[in-house]
Amino acid sequence: MVTFGHVIEPALSNPIANKLYSIIYIFHMPLFVFISGYYANVKNKEKLISKGFMLLETFLVVMIPQCFYYGSIIPLLNPENSGWYLISLITWYIIFLLIINKLVGKIVVQYNGCGGQLLIFSCLLAVFAYMLPLKQFGNLLSFQRSCMFLPFFMMGFLRRVKGLPIIPDVSKCIKLVLAIASLVCFAFCLIYSGRILHVLEFNNANVWHMSNLYNQNIGMLLVLKVLVYIGSIITTFAVLMFVNLPKSICAYGSKTLAYYVIQGMFAHILSTYLQVNFYQALFLCVCILVLTTVLLRFVDSKFVTNPFSTLIKMEILNRKLSLLKGKVENSQPITIMIIGLGSVGCYLLDYLVSLGDSQLRLVVVGRNAEKMQMDINIIRTASTIRHQCRSEIKVVDNCDLNDVNSIAAVLEAEKPDFIVNSSRVYSGLKYGSISWSNLRAYGIWTPLSIRYAKNIMEAYDKANCEAISINTSYSDAVIPWLKSAGKAYFDFGSGNLNHLVPRIKFYIAEKYGIKNFNDIDVTIAVSHFHDVVISKEGHAEGQDILLDIKFQGKDMDFNKEELLKSCSIAMPVDQKRNMMNASSNFDIIFSVLTALREEKQVKIHTPGVNGEIGGYPIIIDGVTATAKFDESVWTIDQMRKANRESIYCDGVENITDATLVYTDELVAKVKKSFNVDLPKSVKFVDIENVADLIINQIIKPQVFIFVQ
Repeated sequence: MVTFGHVIEPALSNPIANKLYSIIYIFHMPLFVFISGYYANVKNKEKLISKGFMLLETFLVVMIPQCFYYGSIIPLLNPENSGWYLISLITWYIIFLLIINKLVGKIVVQYNGCGGQLLIFSCLLAVFAYMLPLKQFGNLLSFQRSCMFLPFFMMGFLRRVKGLPIIPDVSKCIKLVLAIASLVCFAFCLIYSGRILHVLEFNNANVWHMSNLYNQNIGMLLVLKVLVYIGSIITTFAVLMFVNLPKSICAYGSKTLAYYVIQGMFAHILSTYLQVNFYQALFLCVCILVLTTVLLRFVDSKFVTNPFSTLIKMEILNRKLSLLKGKVENSQPITIMIIGLGSVGCYLLDYLVSLGDSQLRLVVVGRNAEKMQMDINIIRTASTIRHQCRSEIKVVDNCDLNDVNSIAAVLEAEKPDFIVNSSRVYSGLKYGSISWSNLRAYGIWTPLSIRYAKNIMEAYDKANCEAISINTSYSDAVIPWLKSAGKAYFDFGSGNLNHLVPRIKFYIAEKYGIKNFNDIDVTIAVSHFHDVVISKEGHAEGQDILLDIKFQGKDMDFNKEELLKSCSIAMPVDQKRNMMNASSNFDIIFSVLTALREEKQVKIHTPGVNGEIGGYPIIIDGVTATAKFDESVWTIDQMRKANRESIYCDGVENITDATLVYTDELVAKVKKSFNVDLPKSVKFVDIENVADLIINQIIKPQVFIFVQ
């Protein structure tokens, strides 16, 4: 609708175009702004500022080329097309930050009982802007448009913070009334389209100028504007309730801003240089949408909406590291939260307690308080026998990982500095015992691995949590999937390639007579598949993995085939193996704290970091409190390529546009081994359904066979 409205502007002399234009404009931008307000998260100051800078980047990318084209800075000061909306978004965020959060304070920040006041404030500001007698001032940085659309932004925002769904859940009777009212609004627009277009547009003009320009009474213009606001509200909610988009379309919401910016550019160019009639405008609208879709299919939307930040690695993680450094330097308690106290969680808790670090506050979260307390009791007792127990340990029960609000409440109450997700959807079973023997591809379990992870990160976002987050379950694919869907995502993954590094050190130490394994510097970039195939079978499945080994700064000579073969060492196949995963979690926490406390650089290996597919070497710099990819041996692009080739063997072809794409080979193997039709692609919105399919049609029958 936005694109169509832009394209038909040159054809408004056509009666049909004129009437459609008036119908579109009574709801399309109010609805767009309402949705923007609904998805605005402004409780957290840091996130708000980050969002503001992102929008500013996008605005500059859109408007600076126009400045060069026209040879003037006017496009920056008086933005049109998509530019005005971007600067308005920035303005709305600034209003929240400077006026609401600063002047009003914490009461409004929590938004308890202040919805009415905020809405009234926005309406008064809109009236002020409309009545402002300074003609040119309204154009400056889209001031007037920002003020006049603010009530719609505020309405969307208030629905979100009050926990209401974006689409109102009302009775059939109210829906009928709303439908009739919206039809009346549309009919009014059809009948009086030629007389009210200037009122519908919410454009940069004040009531005094409009009165002179259209020879209309000021009072009548004010009445019309009020009626337009009422009509816009009615039609906005009507469209929301009666236009039910399929989930597959909704999944593209993460690219909405990029769509808006690019189509705006195309529409502006075409409408400027082409004199089109109504039917040509229809054709151009389709062309623009197709061009925009094709372009964003091959170009990352972030190069449009966040071009500068794409060059800055791990800016989100770096902010968290900076916050943690402040706590370390001020000797404040550091809270580490373990979600799920299975075997991984128990091992990890034991390792953390064994540090004897009184600065650590450990919080264990789960559903069964009695079971968790029993596990904690034996860990505390054993560590006290060893004279190591110094940390506070707290149990938080009745946390339902299927309930985002339940998780968010815990995060808000405990305010952790680290979060470790060690939960499992189907506990007591190693998925690999089924997949390796039948499929040689662990990627099939990704919908299961992400099921609780996505709930935790949704709660993380809802609680405005700033903890460094670690995921234990198939992070190679889980974290990229979260990021691809535009969701909050874990900072680190644990395990996988980290399990290979010690095996490699064992070989080098024995070959060269090195006593201290820590003196051996291993750098490797592979996904989960190669951890498994090398550990189990001693080869790399025909791939030349990225592996570099140094000792005291010097490159070590080694036969890769011989080294990989040596990595296949006998280990337990039961839950004792989780000692390695727990150790990986411990290594991340310990390395971060060590780097910050001792102000030095520490290298770790971690899967899924920064939302990348596969596993990577990472440098934690304690001096600057930053993290970065270790590109001392290979570039990030080389590592990405190697990891994508590696994870393909695990049955994951791609993760893009909020969608996990299985390989054709995996789909065929699942059909052959289990007689189950695994979907080729799994959209983020379908995770629950596919996870249930995997549990009911693959896991449970196999568990039954094992029991028999």
